[in-house]
Amino acid sequence: MKRITRTHARLAGGARLTMDRSGLVTARPKVRMPVFPLRIVLHLVLGALLLKAALLAAMGAGAYDETLQALSSGSMPERVGAVIMTVDPVTEILAAGMARIF
Repeated sequence: MKRITRTHARLAGGARLTMDRSGLVTARPKVRMPVFPLRIVLHLVLGALLLKAALLAAMGAGAYDETLQALSSGSMPERVGAVIMTVDPVTEILAAGMARIF
């Protein structure tokens, strides 16, 4: 009985009907996406790291630091941007690899 109740609860969220070779139609629960899209967040973080590394490699460390100093003395959104764009160890490693390209 417990298995039937659990299956019924899963099917209440939506079902997909499939037919097997013998013609039996069965209902299978729909696969749901997680509420918090972790994959999208990870792609955004990776994109931000790559952007920081590309800017650091293209501008050089001195010019990048000057730009961060200018941002940190600006308005609140600029200060938040300066905190986000600070150089971290991962950015330094990626920038060293990208420096060969630029």
